[in-house]
Formats: sequence, structure tokens, C-alpha cells
Amino acid sequence: MFIRNKYYRWYYQIVDRARRRGQPNEYYEKHHIIPACLGGINSEFNIVNLTYREHYIAHWLLTKMTVGKARQSMFYALFSMTGTPKINRKIKMTSRWLIRAGIIRGQLSKGRIHTKESRLKISQAAKSRDNSIKLNWHYKKHSEESKSKMSLSHRGKILSEDHIEKIRQKNTGKKRSLEFGLKMREINKSKVLQMSELGKSRKGTKHSEETKSKMSLSAKSRKRLPHSEESRLKMSLAHLARFKEKSGYTSCMKG
Repeated sequence: MFIRNKYYRWYYQIVDRARRRGQPNEYYEKHHIIPACLGGINSEFNIVNLTYREHYIAHWLLTKMTVGKARQSMFYALFSMTGTPKINRKIKMTSRWLIRAGIIRGQLSKGRIHTKESRLKISQAAKSRDNSIKLNWHYKKHSEESKSKMSLSHRGKILSEDHIEKIRQKNTGKKRSLEFGLKMREINKSKVLQMSELGKSRKGTKHSEETKSKMSLSAKSRKRLPHSEESRLKMSLAHLARFKEKSGYTSCMKG
């Protein structure tokens, strides 16, 4: 099963040292001495407690002492150790380890040709994964505590002109789905109702002179700068396009 080379000797030196030591004082992981994919069983004689560093080195050595399909499986096992970290795994991957994992990933994919059926399955899996991520993000319900924290973190934050321009360029020409449009329409309706109810509740209230002066100063600070000629032209064209669309106007002039 294993090639008896220097890597084989190094591998069992790590295993024997871990067996004599017992359970480490730091974070550790259980390791199958003979991997489960190669016929290893879940018995105390085939499991040893290794630190994360020892575990990674052990899997790297297994890629050096196997051949054929077994080596391919060991490549996948080693590459999976550099993926999403576990909750208790508080060790950062060094750049050398990540580069090694990238090389292994390239070796796994080099010269591999997928069938049409395999490509279709990969595509469907990727789409379902992307959709689940989008759904989890858009429909995630935050607690009141989280909402208050986010509100406080964004309060008083002033975006730079470059940031505003990047947001504008990102959203320019973006097409929203019909479902999103209906959802936004309902949100706007609820906001209008809330504002009307707020106005009714405040009807007849009299502000003090101090409050009036504060409101006047805040209104002056929010006063917008005059639009540029380019902005005015864009707004005029947009207004004209909306008017034509609503009124059903069509020009009979030919250029």
C-alpha cells in the first residue's frame, strides 16, 4: 500500500512520537494512520492525536509515499486542510503551505477532461450554491441588537466622492427583477404610510425657539449644491423620456 521510502520513515516517526506523547496540551485533531479511503478503520490502534501542524505534515508525507489513485486521494485530503478552517482551529496557514496547496490543486486539475454529464452536474451545483448564498444574504433577519450596532457604526459616516462615484458606476445600467421592483414598491408604500401617520401624530405640536433654530441650522447644512450643466441635461432628458412613456407620445419627425 505504502512505498517504503524516506517519507514513509518520517511519517511513522511522527506517529510514534504522538503515541508516546498522548493527548497534546494545545489544539489537536484525530488522524487515521491508514486513511479511511485506503481501507483504514475507526479503531484506537489506527487513530492518533496530532497537532494541526503535525496533521498537515502527515498528510503531505502521505502524498509522497503513495502512487496511482491512492496518491490522488491523498492530494485531495491535503488540499482540503487548507480550505475553510474549523471553529477551534486557531492556526493561520503560512504562505509556503498555501503555495504548496495551490500547486497540488493544479496537479489535480491538470489534463483532466470532464464529460458533458459531469460538466452539467458541476454547473447545477455551482448555481444552487450561488442561489443559496444570495437567498441567505437577502432574506437574513437580523436581531434588534445587531440592527442597533449596524446603525451606530454607520451613523455620522461621510462617504468620499470617489466612493460615491464607484457606487454610482456599479449601479448604472443594473436591471432589477420584477420581484425586486414589487418588493421595493411595497416598502415605499409602507414608508409613505408611516410618514403620514407620523405627520398626523405631530399635528398641532409647537416647537420651542431653541428647537426651531436647531432645525433651521440642520436644514441649512443639508442644503444641496447647485447641479452642473451636465446633470441638468441628464435630468431633463430623463424627465422627457418618462413623459413620452406615460403619455404614449411618439415623434413623427425623421432625422
